[in-house]
Amino acid sequence: MKKDRDIHQLDHSADKRMSQSTLRSRMVALGVLFMGSMGLSASPLDDQIAAFKNATTQTEGAVSQILQSGIKEHRSARAFAAAKSWLAAHPSSSQQLLFHAGQSAERAGDWSSAVSFYRKLLKNPQVEGRLAGEAAPAVYRLLIN
Repeated sequence: MKKDRDIHQLDHSADKRMSQSTLRSRMVALGVLFMGSMGLSASPLDDQIAAFKNATTQTEGAVSQILQSGIKEHRSARAFAAAKSWLAAHPSSSQQLLFHAGQSAERAGDWSSAVSFYRKLLKNPQVEGRLAGEAAPAVYRLLIN
């Protein structure tokens, strides 16, 4: 009787190991499939940056859209890097653009650029209250760090 029980336990543990091994290999296969499918489609930010780089005329609206998408996708550094040279070459007084440029620069770790964009925004006597309400504490926070 004891011998039968020992054999039964060995069979059960072998089945358990086999099922764990099978499960592990299936999980790896699913992970590979998932990671592969992620690389097949570009994000809206990647598409916008590619279109911006290939455009014959690069517009303020396109830059603003890139910065907003970068913030939305938590990829501000990539968005700011793509727009930085355009922002330096084309000074703007657009409140939305200055605000999004400040946010993107801040999140990208370029604090001096962020402060510069926020200050330009705050110098406007007609600045939108909501934007000023976020930009002013951001400037203070960045300057004391």
